Amino acid sequence: MTKQIEVLKRNISLHKQIEKQLAKRAYKSQKIIAGLKSQVETFERQKNGMQKSKPGRGNAKGISAAQNPNDLEGEDLIDFLETKLEGIEKKLAYSQ
Repeated sequence: MTKQIEVLKRNISLHKQIEKQLAKRAYKSQKIIAGLKSQVETFERQKNGMQKSKPGRGNAKGISAAQNPNDLEGEDLIDFLETKLEGIEKKLAYSQ
C-alpha cells in the first residue's frame, strides 16, 4: 500500500512538471503568434501604402525573399513585401 502511495505521489509530481512545461510552451507560442500578427499588420500597411502610391503594377522579374528590401523600389518592393507576408501568414497558420 505504501508503495502505491509513493508511485501515485511521483505521478502527481511528474504531471505537475509536465503541466508547467506545457504552460511555458503555450506562453511562448502565444508570444510568437502575437509577434507574427504584428509583422503581418506591418507588411499589410506597407503593401497598402505602396499600392496607393502606384496602383498599376505587373512584375515578371520574380523577386526572391532573400533580397534586401532597401535595394528595391516600387513594384519590386511590393512583390518582396507580398512574398514576405505570405511566408509569415503560413508560419502563423502553422503555429495556430
